[in-house]
Amino acid sequence: SSLSEALKSGTAESHTAAENVHFVKNFIRGIIDRELYVELVTGLYHTYVTLEKLLDIHGPTHFPTLYFPKELSRTEALREDMEFWHGNDWEKKPECRTPTPAVQDYLDRMEEVGRIDPLLLLSHAYTRYLGDLSGGKVLSRIARRALNLSGYDGLQFYQFESITSAKLFKDQYRAALDDLTLQPDQIGRLVAEANVAFALNMRVFEELD
Repeated sequence: SSLSEALKSGTAESHTAAENVHFVKNFIRGIIDRELYVELVTGLYHTYVTLEKLLDIHGPTHFPTLYFPKELSRTEALREDMEFWHGNDWEKKPECRTPTPAVQDYLDRMEEVGRIDPLLLLSHAYTRYLGDLSGGKVLSRIARRALNLSGYDGLQFYQFESITSAKLFKDQYRAALDDLTLQPDQIGRLVAEANVAFALNMRVFEELD
């Protein structure tokens, strides 16, 4: 089967499990604790700084057709959100500098993959960005209402300014996945790593419970 289909079907159970974590179910219902939300944003900040640093190093050589820094990069948006939630001296604050244990595990895994098998960073990019593009608009609306925010204050993470149609972009991304020339064992490793990424994400959500 194609890589995009293998990833979709191979992570279907993980996807369902992630949606059923208490924090996520509450979020979707509009029950969002402000402090926990800030902790979520802080974890996302660390996650994307590491992911995008690794993608900048390995993307151009290992999967250039799936390297979209302009369209996808979230680091700058999350820096704006961190400033909104933590104040303009946020970079000096210990709670902003030190990732939680679950987030640290996630960062360690991405770093390890970058050292051992950089192709697998694609699984982490796929899991994060396609999820962001799929749910971002809805989640930002829910968060805006629940946390009484105006416009995109504190919600820059969800705004993909360089992507006019999320659906079109996701279709292009999946087509680019399918155009990669890969061996069956590489596809298997990519699917396995996408499930690892889902599991690490779930640990982060569970930590917020």
